[in-house]
Amino acid sequence: MNQFTISSELRTNKSLPHAAWAQSAECITPFGAFVQWLLAKRKLTQRDFAHAVGMAPSYLSTILRGKKGAPPQLLIQKVIKTLRLNHEESLLLGDAAQLSATGYELAELHPWQYALAASFHSALPHLSRETGDIINLMLALGNRQLRHDNEHDVCAEKDV
Repeated sequence: MNQFTISSELRTNKSLPHAAWAQSAECITPFGAFVQWLLAKRKLTQRDFAHAVGMAPSYLSTILRGKKGAPPQLLIQKVIKTLRLNHEESLLLGDAAQLSATGYELAELHPWQYALAASFHSALPHLSRETGDIINLMLALGNRQLRHDNEHDVCAEKDV
């Protein structure tokens, strides 16, 4: 499953409040928004949860806001265990954690691809939600076309 499919599923999941995922007033990662939604659903405070998983509340807050990079796997496991997440919630938590990564490897790209990544990085904080949705749709369509082209190439090789 690619990040666009995951993002779409998380944002449109009927059991998640829209505000928790996409309309948060504060700067927060998808992982942070999902954990906050889980805490609200279970009537727990972030402070109580931090103590339950053996973390300082301020450190947990920095993770939820993405100030420490992607959430550590140990925290993800503690969230699953402490909040007794079901299978679907556990998968969604993992997806949200993956989307919350703040660093991406850009190895073996052409110079124009580095330039595109740099342009996108500088423009990202200023993009509207609608523009972001359009970009995600364009990328998803491009990925679909790429998969189609690759499948066509495999079929052509079999015919030879």
